This record gives sequence, structure tokens and C-alpha cells, in this order.
Amino acid sequence: MFLCPNCNERLVHTEKGAGVYWTCPLCGGRAGNLSVLRRTIAREAVNHLWASVREEEGKPGLLCPVCERPMVTVPASEGPDPVMLDVCTRCYFVWFDPKEFEALPPAAPPPGVDEKRLPMEARLLLAKYEIEQFDDSIPLELDETPPIQGWKTLPAFLGMPVEYESHALQRLPWATWGLAAAVSLVSLLAFLNMEKAVRDFALIPAEVGRYWGLTLLTAFFLHGSWLQLLGNIYFLLIFGDDVEDYLGKGRFLMVLLLAAVTGGVLHTLGHPDSTIPVVGASAGVSGILFLYGLQYPRARLGFLIRYFFLFRWIRLRAWMYVLLWILIQSIGASQQIPGVTQVSFLGHLGGATIGFLFWLL
Repeated sequence: MFLCPNCNERLVHTEKGAGVYWTCPLCGGRAGNLSVLRRTIAREAVNHLWASVREEEGKPGLLCPVCERPMVTVPASEGPDPVMLDVCTRCYFVWFDPKEFEALPPAAPPPGVDEKRLPMEARLLLAKYEIEQFDDSIPLELDETPPIQGWKTLPAFLGMPVEYESHALQRLPWATWGLAAAVSLVSLLAFLNMEKAVRDFALIPAEVGRYWGLTLLTAFFLHGSWLQLLGNIYFLLIFGDDVEDYLGKGRFLMVLLLAAVTGGVLHTLGHPDSTIPVVGASAGVSGILFLYGLQYPRARLGFLIRYFFLFRWIRLRAWMYVLLWILIQSIGASQQIPGVTQVSFLGHLGGATIGFLFWLL
């Protein structure tokens, strides 16, 4: 499935003249293979476009609708106001925003060519599209090939999911890094006198009104153990950078803030008389995780399955992982309400709700 890099809508297979394109029904943009463009756009424009790519004159642009890697934005014409197009140097796809295709000179049809006959390159591209559709229907893959980045084997060995192919970012995730550093620093300082830190700043449902309700937020920065801290920071760094890249710093921080508060409120509603302190960033991180799965459903997450001395990698589509995650949290919440477990599954579900709402909006 090819997705529009502007509005994330599914692209539609379209045959126009001598070429096959994938067009967006919402914004009107289109994607086309470079070899197909040679049949529909004047040769000098295509040559100028490809020369600009080879000379690395462009800057990072939109994500490619095929491989989801950043394309380069390069000029396809000369002059003071050139037409700027996004080109994927890996897939040789070119993305046209609305009216950009019409701004380029058309190619003269060669004599004797039947324009209704689909070119070989276009047929191959159509086959690739059909393969992508089939590939999307397989949520789980068994593969002995580990991720390219060797360091990912360590968190996978500890049972953590890893991104099999990391998304290339268009900007540095300063908000994610800064927040991870702040949470780590506050938690480490709190470890020096954990009892006092929890007593003063943890969320206590029966005393939710303390400090005008600010403990709904201060509990986000405290953690009860090293494992809890490392787990939340890992999930924040792994999934937060992609979500920040998609939302921007302001909306990213707003998701975390609202997810943390909503998770605390839902936990309080489930245990209004409880005096057991609640700490941890998991509610806020749950909002980020859920939004990641919705925004990048085709992303592959790797897991290392261990059986004695046998190791096997499996890969799950992000949408499948989020679906299983929600199922586990729902089961956990049903056990939390009667007091079987002290883990705040209700807080996780509350945070995920905010992630869903931001993705929906």
C-alpha cells in the first residue's frame, strides 16, 4: 500500500496516457516512476531533475510513498522560480504536489506508439504495488535476519520490541531527548530519598487534590525502580522520536502531558479511595506508543524469541503490535479493578486514548 506523503491517504492506481501513476484522492498529488516520467514529461526537464539529484543539490523532503525514507527536493526546471519536486534516490519515485505536474512541459509522443498499451516499466510497477498490498496482509513474519543496527539485539534479548527499520527523521527530536533526560535526572535524584519523594510528589488517588492536582503530572517524573525507569525511557526514545517528527515539538509535548494526566485521572476513577502511591511515565508513553502504531501501521517491530539456546527473530507490523498491546492492557485493567494487580493498566489505557484522539484529529 502506497501512502500520500502529505495527508497519509492511500494512493490510487491511475493510468494517464503513456504512464501509470499513483494519485491521492484528497490532495490531488501523484507519484510516478522515473522511467514512466520520461514518456510523459519533456526530456530536458527529466534530465535536469536527475542531474540535480546526482549532484546532490537538494535538501531533505517528504517521505517516499514506497519505502518511507526521506526524498530529496530538487529543481526540475531552470529560472528564478523553478518547479521543485521530491525524488526518492532509492526507489526512483518522483512526487508531484498538486499542479506541479501540469507546470512541466509534456513529452511529445513518439510516432507509432500505442498510448493505450501499458509500458513494461509500468507493468512492473503495478506488480510491485500488488506485492505491497499482499505484504500488508501479513502481520507476522519469521526471519532469522537480525536488525541492521547490532545494538538492537540487547533490548530485544531483554524482551523489548525494536524497530526493524528505523524511520529517517527530518529533524532532530530535541523534545524527546530533553524529556528523557529530565525524567532520568529527576528519578535518579529521587532515588536518593525515595520515601520522601513518593510521599510528596507521587499520585495518591485518595488525595488527588494535593497541590491543586499537580501530582497528576509530577508522578510522571518519578519511578519506583531502575527497571521501571529504563523501560519507560527506552519506549520514549524508540517511539517518541518518530512521533515528534510527525507532530512537531509542541503537539508532541502536549500529547505526553495530556496522556499522563488522563492516565492518572482514569486510574483515580478506578481506585478513588486508594492510598497507594502511583509513579511512572508509562501513561504518557502509552499515548506515544499508540499514536505511533496508528501513524506508522506498516512499520516492522522485531522481537527475539528465546528457547533455551535457540534464538529466532519475528517481526510484527506496528498495527498488530498495538492491537495485542491494547488486548493485554484491557485484560490487565480487568484484573486491576478488583485489586489482583498493582500495575496501572487503567493509566495505560487512559494515555492511549489521548494518542488515539490526536491521531484522529
